[in-house]
Order: sequence, then C-alpha cells, then structure tokens
Amino acid sequence: MSVRHLAERMKDWLESGDYDAILFEYNDALVAYALFQQKPASIYLRQFFVDRDFRRQGIGRCAIHMLLNDIFPPGLRITLDVLTSNPAGKAFWHQVGFQHYALTLEAETGRG
Repeated sequence: MSVRHLAERMKDWLESGDYDAILFEYNDALVAYALFQQKPASIYLRQFFVDRDFRRQGIGRCAIHMLLNDIFPPGLRITLDVLTSNPAGKAFWHQVGFQHYALTLEAETGRG
C-alpha cells in the first residue's frame, strides 16, 4: 500500500471511534505507533509499527513494555495477529512475552 492509502486507512479507523492510537517519540522523532481497540476485558492490538531507522535498538521492546505496564489498564488480555510469513515479527512478540493462543487457517476458493 502507498503511504497515502495507509494514512487514509488509519484516519478511517481513528474516526470510527473503535480504535485509539499511541505515538512514541524518541529525541523529538516519531519512532513508533500502536493502534488498538479496547473492550471491557481485552485489548486488540491491531497495528504496532517501529520506523525502520529505529529498529533493533530496543525501542519496540520499550514501547511494548510501556503499553503493557503504564498505558493499558491492568488485568486485560492483549491479543494481536502476526503473519506466519513474518518470522522476525513472531520472534519479536515471543521476546516481549506473548504466547501462541490460536492459529487461523485460510484457503482460496476456485483452486480446483
């Protein structure tokens, strides 16, 4: 997706009122964001993004630590999706304490 398309999609999510976003800054630079949906007993972390120039510096781990310990209310279940084709993403989430809960499978119709 283009940056313009991503920005429009983010705007739609935020204007719907169903999602909130947190922006993370480091040395006056926007380095990461989290887009999430809070429900009474859980939070769905729809997107978590760290700018490529700031990856592998501990910023993502620090931001997740802040979300889980300082920003999100205590006692809630946090869920997120990681593509199976993203081994680095899966490794990151395991490193910050997330565990497998379910596996979603898919297929395409019309494949004979």
